[in-house]
Order: sequence, then C-alpha cells, then structure tokens
Amino acid sequence: MSQALATLRRIIPTNPPNEIYRNVLLRPGSIEANNGEIRCRIASDYDGSDLCVSARQLHDITQATTSDSLTIEAVSGRANIQAQRGVWKMPTADGELWQHATNQRNHSICNMPADQLASIIQTTIDAADKLAVSNLNAICFDLNDGKLNVVATDGRRLHCSEVDIEQATDDCEVLIPAQAASIVAALANKAGSEFSVQIDRNDSEVVFQIGDPATTIWVRQANGRFPKWRGVVPEKKPNTTIVNAKKLQQAVKQAAICSAEDTKSVAIKWGSTTTISCKSSEYGTSRVDVEPIRCNHDAETKVNPAFCVDWLKHVDGMEPVDVDIAKNGALVFRNETSTAVIMPMEQAA
Repeated sequence: MSQALATLRRIIPTNPPNEIYRNVLLRPGSIEANNGEIRCRIASDYDGSDLCVSARQLHDITQATTSDSLTIEAVSGRANIQAQRGVWKMPTADGELWQHATNQRNHSICNMPADQLASIIQTTIDAADKLAVSNLNAICFDLNDGKLNVVATDGRRLHCSEVDIEQATDDCEVLIPAQAASIVAALANKAGSEFSVQIDRNDSEVVFQIGDPATTIWVRQANGRFPKWRGVVPEKKPNTTIVNAKKLQQAVKQAAICSAEDTKSVAIKWGSTTTISCKSSEYGTSRVDVEPIRCNHDAETKVNPAFCVDWLKHVDGMEPVDVDIAKNGALVFRNETSTAVIMPMEQAA
C-alpha cells in the first residue's frame, strides 16, 4: 500500500476543486485517487468495505511504521487503522461524492509494451506548453492508417513519436493533459517491458490499463482541437546531415553557458566541422566544435539550446541523428521513431 499511495499522491491536487479529492477511496482489491480530471485505481490487498480516508494521513502512517501491512476497518463512520502497536482512528469522507466510473462504451485505440509507451511520452512531452490553459498543454494521440503518432507542441517546437500498430482499430485523435500523460508514463515505465498497456477511448475519457493486475487510469480528454501538426513536419530527405546525439547534446550545452537570459539562443553553423557558438554582453562568448558523421549542409541557424537538449537527451548516447534545415529555417532532428522540429529564433547573421 505504501508504494501505491506514493504513486497516487501525484494525482491529489494541492487546491482541489472538491474537498473529497484530498482523500483516497479504498475498495476491496484496490485503492483509488481522483482530482476531477484524472482518476487512478491501483490493485491492493485491502479486503474491507468501501472507505474514503485522508490520503495524506494514510501515507504518513505507512511511512511512520515499519510494518509490512495495515489492518483497516470501518467502525461507526470512522476508519480504525492498526500497524504494529499503533492505532489510529480517522474520520472518513462521504464516498457518494466520489466521481465513479462512467458506463460509457470504450473503443480500443491500441495495445503496446509498457516501456514503449513510457518512452514515446517521455520523448514527446517536453514540447507541451506547461503554462498554457489550452490544447497546447496536452499530448495528442493520433491513430491513422495503422500508425500511432504521439505529438506535443508549444508553438515554438514540436515533438512527434511514431509507432506501428498491429491491431485493427479505427482512426482517431484524442488529447490528454500533459500532467496526466506524465503520470501515465511514470506508471508505464515502472511496469517495464514485461507488461503491456491497453489504451481505450470513449466520448469523454482516455483509459489506460497498465500491467497485471491492471493499474487503470481514466483521463478526461482535453478540450479543443490540436493544431494541424502534419504540415509542420517536413518530409525526410535523402543524404541529410548525420550527427552523434550525445556529442551534439554536449556541445550545445557547453556553448549555451554564455547565452543571455533574455535571448537564450545559440548559433549552429553546419559544415564538415560544425560550430555551436554564443555571444552576449553579459556572459561573454563561447564556441564548441563537433565533427558530424556526415554533413550535407552549409547553413547557419539560431535556436533555443534548451529545445535541442530536451529532445536529444532521450536519444541513446551513441545513436546517430538525422539533421535537416526546413524551408522556413526550422531545425529538424530525426531518429528511427521520433522527430523534433525547432523553430529558429531569428536568422543568424
């Protein structure tokens, strides 16, 4: 129960829309948290009657005792909890106020290995606009013609990961909030390669069932339409520049040490020796050279270094990365499953 509570606390809001969401719901075989947007149910060995109790207090009890198990009973509207020689008598909340599962019909999106889902969300999510209250603070799951694309954009960059889907399912597009996506990724990553994730949808939610016994997450779909992202990603060209992901990431981070707080940019001049440089009146100048595996560009672009690192850090260290410059000056990174499009900050001099 201790591990389940630690996971569920990520869902419980600091300022909940309803006080009921400061609690967890204990039901036979499960424990559940809810914040009105995300609902997560984790398998548990609890076998008593339904109880709605303070998540913070229950978590604190599990952390304060070395006992492997708790005895929890409902007695006269209170929760009596025993562990070792400790006894706690806690008030319970009205479980009728809890948002329970709807009876909507679910439609399958796909089934994939848990570690694969975790990887594609983690590679994509940095491009979501965490400060926006809109469809840009969301991850798009776009299933089309047997391929699932997971996409995020904040208007200045776009990350997209693509996987082939073997199941025969209908094309669809659903949006889930970035916060929910990060929780799904964490749980999928914990499940690892031994387990799979079944992803379903209904009219208002996306449902993720992870592992066996299943941890189930219901996520309310984000409102609005996602930007028309396919036109942003240019077609892959032959004979692009190829660089080592780790070496390029290190070079960008080193050059960015002299970037100014207001501009936060580095200039990348592609060539047989690629140079990443930065100049600011406040922090001085920097220049870092990196040797590409192959270079077919003689161009220069200026970009936010953090945007480069956010994508490159998810690429295996020695993996080669394709680099292209789009017609609009955007910097495009690609590997076998993922693409990043980073808009230029300005035309380099």
